[in-house]
Amino acid sequence: MKMKFALVVLAILAGVAVAQVSLTITNPSHGSTALVNSPLAITWTINPSPSTGEFQIFIDGQYFDKTSYSERSKAWTPGSTGQHTILVCYESGNGGFCDASNSVTFNVIQAYSLAITNPGANTQVLAGSNIEIRWTINPAPASGNFQIFHESPAGSSRMFIVQKTHTERSLT
Repeated sequence: MKMKFALVVLAILAGVAVAQVSLTITNPSHGSTALVNSPLAITWTINPSPSTGEFQIFIDGQYFDKTSYSERSKAWTPGSTGQHTILVCYESGNGGFCDASNSVTFNVIQAYSLAITNPGANTQVLAGSNIEIRWTINPAPASGNFQIFHESPAGSSRMFIVQKTHTERSLT
């Protein structure tokens, strides 16, 4: 009789000790876009909240870094463009939780700096006059197009004018 009682108690204790873990990466979000060479905060939530252990962060299948059980973020600066995948795992002395279905995949793109060099700021042009529009862009893109629009002074409307290739830097 004592044996049966002990088994029932053990089964109840085992049911209490096993908790469903939910770990969710909150930033970046799946399918989002980030900029190359710009800091990115990787953030996550976990339930139930642990009181020991550490989180391990993997980027593109490679170990990146770890944080303590109480931290829920880690900074990363992506050094290359393209698609990247982040996975956060929890590890403690009593086991851990790591589920690849909780990973997020997002895109890292190049940031560009575009400047209009002609006409200068506050330049006035007579109606019907020709004007040359020139611009610079850094870094120089390897592909793509520029689309030039005219926006009304009040900003209430926008009209497409022309599209230029990535190698062109002026329009007359």
